[in-house]
Amino acid sequence: MCRDNRAADRQQIVYLSETYEGRVQDKKIADQQDCQFPENSRLRLDLGYLGYHPEGVITLLPVKKPYQGELTEQQKKFNQWVSKYRVVVEHAISGVKRCRIVKERCRNFAADFRDQVMLICTGLHNFRVSSPQRGYG
Repeated sequence: MCRDNRAADRQQIVYLSETYEGRVQDKKIADQQDCQFPENSRLRLDLGYLGYHPEGVITLLPVKKPYQGELTEQQKKFNQWVSKYRVVVEHAISGVKRCRIVKERCRNFAADFRDQVMLICTGLHNFRVSSPQRGYG
């Protein structure tokens, strides 16, 4: 999730939740974290957050295709518009995963180790994308 247009354009990550062991749904994590957003901020979500609507926030969620149905042309155009921003988010996620320790199985069971690893790798990613030496974006 990204709520700042400038941060989204730079692929900068502005919020991390705690890490969760195993497979946990995105919406369940968002509900448990109880995030507070500035009034009238825009929150770009994917279909993993279907049904998540925090108060005072404008949510931009793609339209889900109905069962055995088709989307209208207007809905398709809206989904294309939303996906432009989603691609930037996916690139930011893959930028963090350049540090292979994030995506490989972790066998270190020390307290808060996974959280520290994610925080360090995200910090490295943010440093990389904010560098004036960066050749793109």
